[in-house]
Amino acid sequence: FYGKKRRHVVAKIMKCSYNFTGRHWKRASQQAKLFVSELLIFDPDDRPTAAEAQSSVWLNKRFDASIRSVTEDVMDHVQISLEMFSSYTTLKKLALMVIAHKSTSEEIGLLRKAFSKYDTTGDGTITFPEFKESLAEYAYKEEELEIMFSGADIDGTGRLSYTEFLAATIEATGYITEERLAEAFDRLDADDSGYITIQNLREILGDEIPAKVLDEIMDESDVTHDHRISYDEFLMLFDEHLEEKRYSALQTMVNRKLTRSTYQSPSVSTLLETSSSIEEEDDESPISVSPITKFAIK
Repeated sequence: FYGKKRRHVVAKIMKCSYNFTGRHWKRASQQAKLFVSELLIFDPDDRPTAAEAQSSVWLNKRFDASIRSVTEDVMDHVQISLEMFSSYTTLKKLALMVIAHKSTSEEIGLLRKAFSKYDTTGDGTITFPEFKESLAEYAYKEEELEIMFSGADIDGTGRLSYTEFLAATIEATGYITEERLAEAFDRLDADDSGYITIQNLREILGDEIPAKVLDEIMDESDVTHDHRISYDEFLMLFDEHLEEKRYSALQTMVNRKLTRSTYQSPSVSTLLETSSSIEEEDDESPISVSPITKFAIK
């Protein structure tokens, strides 16, 4: 059920109005769609009971994300996301932070493992030396690494928190649906005005941020130059050509690795620890959430 506002979603739920035409359903099996459809039957008398639902053939064959490991391909896509993230506007970075916080453990499980690979000391943050070492096989120049690192270091602490890493790499998990973008927009549009305003940015980033900086953040994404960001302008930040850009960057990255492998031995294995959600605290590595990103959790 998709709706820009909660009331729109509720209205569709009450009418049981839904379909499986979205891009995120393309890879879903017919068994999965049938299972969801049965759970959404409007009449509760016709709807499967909890016990019946649990006995579903599809549900009992579901893929367990906890047994997945981080492959080289996954790490390549994480690296591409980090590279692309450094070129994003501040507003888009904030939106991705919101989306990262709202993601489930299923969606970010592999990113948690990737974070552990970068966080070699296990202290819950990534320093520039750790970042540089983790990307050694990609043959970046020092200045390129510095741009990527500073681009992800949104709060300017000189370390990447788990929150910042998730925001910078969440696109590696696949297409971000408009439902999730709408949710992020509503979080940023705290006063429900229908626009992201300077005041909204001030509330998010803090009163200590100079007005000039807030104006610059606004101007980066303000297509209509009315000093506010509409929902349509917000969607433009996640343009339809993103996948083409990602593919191009991936090709460049492959060439980098091939060039380096000609002269140096390959990197070590990328098998990592088990995944956990952003809220879980049973992992051995502590999670650091910087003050500037805490707004996304509220």
